[in-house]
Amino acid sequence: MSDGYKPSGALFQNERKQKPNHPDYNGSLELGHEVIQDLMDQMQSGIEKPVLDLAGWRKVSKNGKNFLSLVGDMNWKRKKELQERGGYRNNSQPTYNNKEEVPF
Repeated sequence: MSDGYKPSGALFQNERKQKPNHPDYNGSLELGHEVIQDLMDQMQSGIEKPVLDLAGWRKVSKNGKNFLSLVGDMNWKRKKELQERGGYRNNSQPTYNNKEEVPF
């Protein structure tokens, strides 16, 4: 990723909700190569429902709309297991330790 930011996303309140079964929020989430590779590895190892970690922060957009700012990352348990086995190399974007460091 050329801009140096960790892949991210956002969920906004669904302003087009017309029925109870329509989603309350909608948006998108970018996933980096490391996360996608780990999801594929999980599936290849027989895990039927691969897992990733999500973190979210309440924010207000420039035009005053509330939303959740999201970051998706490799599941911390899997990352720890791979580190212990020596199979994890962090060659992805920087890790953010708190919401003040997240660039959005």
